[in-house]
Amino acid sequence: MEIEGAIRKFIEDDLLEDSMTELSNNDSLLEKGIIDSFNMVKLLTFIESTFSLKIDDEELMPENFDSISAIANFVKNKRQE
Repeated sequence: MEIEGAIRKFIEDDLLEDSMTELSNNDSLLEKGIIDSFNMVKLLTFIESTFSLKIDDEELMPENFDSISAIANFVKNKRQE
């Protein structure tokens, strides 16, 4: 499964409270109220375990985790390190 698809499936299955919420790859997860501190921990755990990555504290910036596209780009860049 492609990176965006895996992230979208996790968000839809585990973070969205309303399954009818429309979500594009560029929608802000913060503005849509999908990401709070609890869901951020769940998202980071998912990313680290699914993509075998270690996320450093200094990488915890909204621009890395505010949308499906941003998260996918972050994962792709981390894999190239």
